[in-house]
Amino acid sequence: MGCGATCPTTTASTTTATTSGGEPRVVFARAASETPPIQQQPVLPQPSPRAAVEQTVGVASVRVDYSSPGARGRTIWGELVPYGQVWRAGANQPTRVDLSEDATIFGTRVPAGVYSLFVIPAQTGEWTIILNTDSQLRGAQAHDASEDVARGTVAATDAPSRERLSYSFDDTTESRTSLVLDWAGKRVAIPIEFDTAALVGSRIDATVGNAWRPHFNAGRYLLEQEGQQARALEMLERSVAIQSTWWNEWFLARALDANGRRAEAIPHAERALELGAGDQTFDGFFAPQVRTALEEWRR
Repeated sequence: MGCGATCPTTTASTTTATTSGGEPRVVFARAASETPPIQQQPVLPQPSPRAAVEQTVGVASVRVDYSSPGARGRTIWGELVPYGQVWRAGANQPTRVDLSEDATIFGTRVPAGVYSLFVIPAQTGEWTIILNTDSQLRGAQAHDASEDVARGTVAATDAPSRERLSYSFDDTTESRTSLVLDWAGKRVAIPIEFDTAALVGSRIDATVGNAWRPHFNAGRYLLEQEGQQARALEMLERSVAIQSTWWNEWFLARALDANGRRAEAIPHAERALELGAGDQTFDGFFAPQVRTALEEWRR
């Protein structure tokens, strides 16, 4: 089908030559004007460039891939993004949230995987946040509520106006983080939690093998986690059974004390003092802790 005046035009020149037998031969020269090949097209800025952020939370990670639209002088909330309607929380392709491990969002267990993120802004009151199992949706109009895996509400707070939509992470600890949406004077934070102690425990079972240090490292970590003192004691007892060192003897003593077995902790603390004598790290930092603990435990 022809394209009339909208088609690019080309011009070509011809020359006439003769063959060795004296016959004329027409030679076509290269066109004077051609459409440039695709690879020669210039790379231009995108109205909503792709962006990604990632955060480690304990032994898990959260990654967000999104397109970042700009305000460009427009009124965003209530106009470009209507109140009370499902919004894809970005532009172009859906905003995707990738959880490396099972998480808890709004009190709901969300299996590890990739999800679409949707938001329902509100003119007053809290905004609705939705995580949907279909990560290939092309837009909010294709959103199917039956495939929502988590839904909850959060407060939208005023914030310094930001030209482009951005995502970031805030208030990150070993077991939780907040995914923050920030754009055009509004900010919402979406809480995401992981059961880090359980995740660590599963990794311990799979990897510690038959060496004292992996058991020690696991027990030392678990000892500092709420509700994990019994598991810490188990790991540290295994470590000492494999090889007794001042490291694991001292932390085993602490674990015994944390589990209400102070009398049993004393000989392990004494053993730590014996094994650690002359060790620069022990003498310079841990020995005073051990002596202070023994004074208290012997009362």
